[in-house]
Amino acid sequence: MQPVNVEFAVDRPIDEVFEVISDIAHYNEWAPHSSMVYLGTTITSDKTKGLDTIFVDKMRFGGKSLGKISRYDPPNRFAIDQTTYIVFPLFSAHIDYELVSEGQTTRVSHTVTPQTQGLYKLLGPIHRYLLVKERKAFCRAIVQKVEGQDQS
Repeated sequence: MQPVNVEFAVDRPIDEVFEVISDIAHYNEWAPHSSMVYLGTTITSDKTKGLDTIFVDKMRFGGKSLGKISRYDPPNRFAIDQTTYIVFPLFSAHIDYELVSEGQTTRVSHTVTPQTQGLYKLLGPIHRYLLVKERKAFCRAIVQKVEGQDQS
């Protein structure tokens, strides 16, 4: 399956944007509650932040997604490797954020490279549609969270 890329700008400094994107423990506070898939995140490792942090996302359809922070290079790169299950693995994804500072604005390139598994491959077009919709909503939520923070 082809990667999904969402590019967006945030009118805040790069450090603030990276902090929100990389702080998985606090996704529940701002991630879209209207998501068709995602219900919430629980950190399962002793670490709550940084490289090798492990977490579980609860999914609406009864599944779970196990993830691990695989790249943590503040303030420019952040990545997650994640596998979603309903009894058996359905798909895995490499989720990558690349941030570039342009003064007080931060440009973000968010790329998800999914790999469907087994019979789930037959649902590729539906999966891609949901993936694009969910990633765009997630990126809008990042902008709202960062730009809406107390800027004093």
